[in-house]
Amino acid sequence: MKTNNSNKKQKLTTIWGLFISAVIIIFLIILLSTLQPKPQHQPQEQPTLTPPTNPPQEENKQLQEKEKEQQSYNTLLKKIETEVDKLVKPKEDKKEETIKKIEYNLDGTIYYIREFDSKTSKLIKQTNYNEDGIIDSIYEHDPQTGKEIKKTLYNPNGTIWFIIEHDPQTGKEIKKTLYNLDGTIKTVENY
Repeated sequence: MKTNNSNKKQKLTTIWGLFISAVIIIFLIILLSTLQPKPQHQPQEQPTLTPPTNPPQEENKQLQEKEKEQQSYNTLLKKIETEVDKLVKPKEDKKEETIKKIEYNLDGTIYYIREFDSKTSKLIKQTNYNEDGIIDSIYEHDPQTGKEIKKTLYNPNGTIWFIIEHDPQTGKEIKKTLYNLDGTIKTVENY
């Protein structure tokens, strides 16, 4: 049921993104059409014998202005295309594959965050926090077996105290890494 809701939300987001992009493109077309100089009809004058004053310079200025307009138009189109691509292309994000449950303390701070695999509904990660908001521990589980594969405990100052890694199939400890208070590795034990 949550998959259907997320698909509906994704479709709705895509439709809104396309609609907003279309409105922006139409707005830019209208804006650019108003910025382009319109030819003015002037009554024809009788030719005179005076030589024209610097027509090549005026033409160069007009060409430069047109080039600047074209460059700004092209940069706007590129920006719009990248924004549309961001909205339309599907995201390959691991967060979409997990369901998060956040438990709060009475004072509003986070007590723990649990992440579940959306396909198996098994717990894959739990992050526990101290009262001051610093991470206390992280427990990671195999999404298929549900067994703990990694445990990370932290010192009160937020640095890692130790990490224990487990075999995903048996659940037995296979590696333990202890850290110094400065974050450097103290010892590594392989089992």
